[in-house]
Amino acid sequence: RLFGNLLMGTLRQFKQDKEKTKTAESKQAEMWDKIDKKEAEQVALTTADRERLVAVKREVNQEIRLLEEKMELAEKKLRVNQELETYSTFIQTKTKPPIFYQPKEHTEKTKKSLKRF
Repeated sequence: RLFGNLLMGTLRQFKQDKEKTKTAESKQAEMWDKIDKKEAEQVALTTADRERLVAVKREVNQEIRLLEEKMELAEKKLRVNQELETYSTFIQTKTKPPIFYQPKEHTEKTKKSLKRF
């Protein structure tokens, strides 16, 4: 009888220890699950942030390209205007290819041709 009580007490103790370890293991498993979920969320956020940054970079690069094209177009227009201003003192012939000339002395006919250009 004494041996039975001792044996039963020991078995109860092992059972309680086993339950404690199960609860500790389950808590630890839950903790690892939470950590895994947080890591997955961070990876998703990092990926989303990276995609957003790439999209923003693409937009900025496109804006830069458009501004460069506008600047190039404005420079071309300025060069064409300067060239036309240079030719404004010359008379252009009607032949192909056109020839630009400037008479030594202007007559009424050359003045009229000069205004036409």
